[in-house]
Amino acid sequence: MDYTKAKEITKTMGVAFMGNAVAEALTNPIAVIRVVYQTNDPPLTLKQTLKHVHQRGSYFRGLRPALLSKAASVALKYTMYQSIREYRGTQKNDITNNVVNGVLGAWSGLALTQPLMVWRTVEQSGLG
Repeated sequence: MDYTKAKEITKTMGVAFMGNAVAEALTNPIAVIRVVYQTNDPPLTLKQTLKHVHQRGSYFRGLRPALLSKAASVALKYTMYQSIREYRGTQKNDITNNVVNGVLGAWSGLALTQPLMVWRTVEQSGLG
């Protein structure tokens, strides 16, 4: 791979990570509320859950593992997709085979980042 292509890939992955990071930061409070609502024992009403999370100021709990998993996920999925595409000799305009390559790349990325998502859920559910 030449330097120009590597620079382009790095730029693309950086933009993808930044977009994911902003989305994670904006939606993390919703994820915290959802996890607390689903995992609290004894069960709380939605109003009680909102009060519970708000009193502790825990809206961004679990954000660190979420951001780490997104960074790893973007890098792994893209790298795996490109490797599979090159291995299979798939052309850029071959939509069907590129979808297959994308699914295979996503599965491999998911398998490697799943422990980070478990860490996130454990952090978020540890509120109560």
